[in-house]
Amino acid sequence: MSHRKTALTIAFSAAVLLSHPTDADAIFGFGNKDKVVLSADDLASQEVAGQKVIANIRAQEGSLSSRKQRGMYKSVVKNYPRTESAGEAQFKIGELRENDGDLKKAFAEYQTFLTDHPKNPRFGEAVKRQYGIATALMESPKKGFLGIGAAIQPSKLIEMFEQISSNAPFSEYAPLSMFNIGIVNRTQNDFDAAIDAFDAVVEEYPDSHLHSKAMLQKFEMLGSVAENSNNPQNVRAQREAGQDALNQLSGEQAAEIRAEMGKLEDKQNEKDFNIGRFYEKQGNLKSAVVYYRDVTSRPSTSEYYPLAKERLDQLLAADPSLAVAPPRRAAPAPDPTPSTAAPQSATTPTASTPAPAAPSAPSVKDRADYLGPPVPAVPNSKPAMRTSADDVVPIP
Repeated sequence: MSHRKTALTIAFSAAVLLSHPTDADAIFGFGNKDKVVLSADDLASQEVAGQKVIANIRAQEGSLSSRKQRGMYKSVVKNYPRTESAGEAQFKIGELRENDGDLKKAFAEYQTFLTDHPKNPRFGEAVKRQYGIATALMESPKKGFLGIGAAIQPSKLIEMFEQISSNAPFSEYAPLSMFNIGIVNRTQNDFDAAIDAFDAVVEEYPDSHLHSKAMLQKFEMLGSVAENSNNPQNVRAQREAGQDALNQLSGEQAAEIRAEMGKLEDKQNEKDFNIGRFYEKQGNLKSAVVYYRDVTSRPSTSEYYPLAKERLDQLLAADPSLAVAPPRRAAPAPDPTPSTAAPQSATTPTASTPAPAAPSAPSVKDRADYLGPPVPAVPNSKPAMRTSADDVVPIP
């Protein structure tokens, strides 16, 4: 037989074996081992063999090194992967790593156990151990210089807590892990990510004991964002978060939020008063009046309320035109159709009775943070091609 015919014969035989997997495929490496169906007798036999290895390891625990024990347990996992013995062996590998202080590898070994043996009775214990490892790494005093030599990098720590939350989303460790994600992000000054994590605890775990703490953390984080920004929307977001917390909390927690809300108002009053003083010294009295009015529109318990009111009264007394509001738009004419016209009450203005003037309000254009109308859109057009000599104009 020629070499060509021999090669074709071998290739054909391999194709037949691959298309018709048998129990021998697992031995020769053909096909997918996971598709091989073990009989009940074979599985029972493997279970007995795996338990014998585990019993042998336990009998020699005092004389075997941790490394030797891990190797023997790995043989059980490799040789009898579908047995309960494999799950027990995989858990022991993680436990040995944890006892040796190799927490990162222990976490990974427990993750392998959770992934490959989700129905094992020790599933909950493995999740608990993972949370303990991640918490120990988070609280480790070993920080290193610029993160170098630290017990763990923050990104890896966040990944661990996310994995725990994903492994057992309905366990007590899910909100705990999500809360810790917020804490880690807060220490890294990633306020947006921290707010998202605390918000997830509030929204997804309303029955958790961390619900109120997460609301407080979210409120404080929004305050940090507002303090480092001149965007009034950030201040508004913190106020809304604080009001939501007051609607849901009570007792000491509500009192803490209320006190923080008071501090927030004090900071805003101080900021607005100082801006008003700045504009007054610059001679921009209209803008100064706007900010003084903002301070006096808030509760009079602030120490800046009487100061702003005094400055506002003096400016208006010196120049009453500063109190004049910009002209209002004319109100639309009433519908003359009798069938659709609403009945007029004693307080409804008629055509002969003018509507009462609204309280004077400062113009938006007078505010210091007014940046003017939006930039006009510039059409994005391509230059036209010159098609004749008449299109070319000589340079004068």
